[in-house]
Amino acid sequence: MMTTFAPWSGWAFVFGVVLLFFSIYRVSALTSLITMYGTMNDCSLDVEVGAVILGALQDAVCVMYFCTELWVVDYWLRQHRQRC
Repeated sequence: MMTTFAPWSGWAFVFGVVLLFFSIYRVSALTSLITMYGTMNDCSLDVEVGAVILGALQDAVCVMYFCTELWVVDYWLRQHRQRC
């Protein structure tokens, strides 16, 4: 039995997994980063929430570029295989 998915569903899965990995890594390192580069006044809820939101936006942009590059390579390889 063969199931078919929409072509974008695989890339949506990659996007979600990589974004989840980046977000977990960022949240786990947040306290260390604030301690290293900030002051004691920066260890507040406002700063941490702002840093997590900004980090999530940065991660989304980076993951979008990463998935786009992978999609282009995948598309090129499929086109190349069909010609041969």
